Amino acid sequence: SGGRILRASRDAAPPQAPGEHYPRYVSTIPVAFRGAWDEIISDRCYGREARYSLTATTFNNFEVAGDVERVKLVSPTQIEISITGYDEDKNQFNSTVGFRLLDNVKTLAGEAADSNLYRKCPSAA
Repeated sequence: SGGRILRASRDAAPPQAPGEHYPRYVSTIPVAFRGAWDEIISDRCYGREARYSLTATTFNNFEVAGDVERVKLVSPTQIEISITGYDEDKNQFNSTVGFRLLDNVKTLAGEAADSNLYRKCPSAA
């Protein structure tokens, strides 16, 4: 009797809760992705603009601000945000931005494997 041993891939996605299916679409950015994200240095983000600022319905970075049209939940730790905004000449644009959460959801990264890594800035409370 020959048994087979199955090994999990290192890249395996975290377990899904029963009833959750991916990919799927929602209208707001999930809570784990919300906040101000930047490279944390000795100033801990205080007194400067964060690289990314994500709320339930808005996306902001140094170059662009937009309203969230929809969010594709690729997995529990990966999203693609469809945004609509206006450039400095008041021209409307549509864009899609993807993010992943790493390090037990403490680190934000882009979709590419070599993306910059960002940490959530402490709240100004």
